[in-house]
Amino acid sequence: MDSFEARVYLTKQLSSLTPSKQAAQQCAKFLLKHKELQDDLYSVILESLDAADLNIRINIFQFLEELILYCQNDPQKPYISSIIKDMKLILTKILPPKPDTMSCETRLLTNLHAAYTILVNISKSCKFTNLKEYKAKYGSNLLTDMDRNRIELQLQFDEKPLYTDKDLPESIDGQLDCAWEFLLEKRRQSQYERFFIDKHQMQSPTEPLQDTFAKTRKQLLARIEADRERQKRGKENLWQINRENGSITEFDLVYDTFHQFDIIEDKPLIDEINELYDNSKYGTPHRPQPNKRFRR
Repeated sequence: MDSFEARVYLTKQLSSLTPSKQAAQQCAKFLLKHKELQDDLYSVILESLDAADLNIRINIFQFLEELILYCQNDPQKPYISSIIKDMKLILTKILPPKPDTMSCETRLLTNLHAAYTILVNISKSCKFTNLKEYKAKYGSNLLTDMDRNRIELQLQFDEKPLYTDKDLPESIDGQLDCAWEFLLEKRRQSQYERFFIDKHQMQSPTEPLQDTFAKTRKQLLARIEADRERQKRGKENLWQINRENGSITEFDLVYDTFHQFDIIEDKPLIDEINELYDNSKYGTPHRPQPNKRFRR
């Protein structure tokens, strides 16, 4: 497959990407298979983010999480440096600014919570050192006294400074710092607007959203289903334990800790185990026969 064919295929896949794990893994495997075209294919990802609606954008971000996990197992680790370097740029596309033509009642923070969850997972996979600090800040009250004064004056949140271009550091931690600072500001904006609504009576938008931000009934139902899928995936990963390479598993630890049974000293324990075996197999108590089945 040449570069043009790969671009066309990836564009088609991303334009209709679903929130399922299988769809994200399929795209990730395709990019990893054609890693020699990573410059061309990575540009397709950014272009797809610009062209897609808000629902597809968060699905693409979820796919990037899977792509990073796959690439970390590759010796060359393709795509990772490009994704981390543009992490803030990607977040600005997932949480876009409100166009000036929209009414003040319109809000584009639909993807905030999902973006936070995905960024946490990416930060964990990259072993981001400041993750715990940023998670604590995200769950706290970020409003300042100036914010509360502006709310009293019925002034809308000024989000334009968040989307100005700034020089990015070269280190991965520094680039993730910039991404997290942007996300915290969007979290602060969410708290600001929620407090604003509680403080002042607001009206529903009088005109429907236009262009890529418009949502049909079909898109609304698709978003509900997508959020349900993401919540399901989050519950599946609640009990996941990431063990470091070379760590001692629980079974090996128990096996190495306890010595072999001694026929004389451990006779009561062996009898009890054999009796438990008989009860579970036959359903009725049997006379224990030491060392008949249990040998070690």
